[in-house]
Amino acid sequence: MMVSARALGRASNFSMRTFVRGLVAAGATLLVAGAQLVLPAQAVDPTEVEVIVRVMGTADGNGVAKGIAGVELELFRYNTAGSWLVNEAWSKCVSDDNGNCSFLIPASYVQTNTLPNYRARPVAGQTWVYSPLFWPYAQPILIGEFTTQNLSSNFGRTYTTNPITVQAPNPTLSAACSLDIALVMDYSGSMNGYEAAMRNAADAFVDALA
Repeated sequence: MMVSARALGRASNFSMRTFVRGLVAAGATLLVAGAQLVLPAQAVDPTEVEVIVRVMGTADGNGVAKGIAGVELELFRYNTAGSWLVNEAWSKCVSDDNGNCSFLIPASYVQTNTLPNYRARPVAGQTWVYSPLFWPYAQPILIGEFTTQNLSSNFGRTYTTNPITVQAPNPTLSAACSLDIALVMDYSGSMNGYEAAMRNAADAFVDALA
């Protein structure tokens, strides 16, 4: 479908964003000064900021982590005193095939709610659960988190956070007469000073199965 600039002008009486999204959904192409312009998948309204939180699985042996689809996230606001669920219609999203979860946060909300920090976490009761570790990142700092300042400086634009990582719960084991179990223990430098506690924990684990 082709839409002329004249037709675009007639759309000025209603939401340009709605118009643009409708064109994209219909597979439309705009003709501007004789050139063909493909519209973006989504235009961010200047009264909103889009926040993209990518949902990642834990990395494989090659250090490659892939996006996880179908994980529902919700937003919390927090400060040093605690955290509070945002609980608005726009404060939940579901990750797409690339693991990207998109929140469209109204500027009016950002301007009237002054707690400095936000974080995204999986909604409780899902197969996938939050994991604070993301290898090969060295530390789980600001994962799935962003600030009011990040939002205020990006109205009408898209802001992308560091990814949030999830992992599947342990699978249910079928009943069997016996089970082979192996303990894998870390003896790297990060365990300095904890060797005795690790050995005691391993002994307790084995004793509990005896």
